[in-house]
Amino acid sequence: MLFNAEQSVRSIVLNVIGSDADLVDATRLQDLGVDSLNIVEIGIKIEKEFGVNISDAELDEIDTFKDLVDITASKLTSR
Repeated sequence: MLFNAEQSVRSIVLNVIGSDADLVDATRLQDLGVDSLNIVEIGIKIEKEFGVNISDAELDEIDTFKDLVDITASKLTSR
């Protein structure tokens, strides 16, 4: 499931930023031009895609693509 989650999160991020950038674990979202509004949009799309809830505080802590995948995976395993 994590592999599918990672691919879905990757797709969501690239869709929101309108890019086909190569996302690796260490990719800083800010380096891709992701701002706070983009993070909120990404969070909402992840919530809808996976049926999970990600708090604003959790979204504020996200810095890298890996952070985003990890929080998504954590939410999926805790439901």
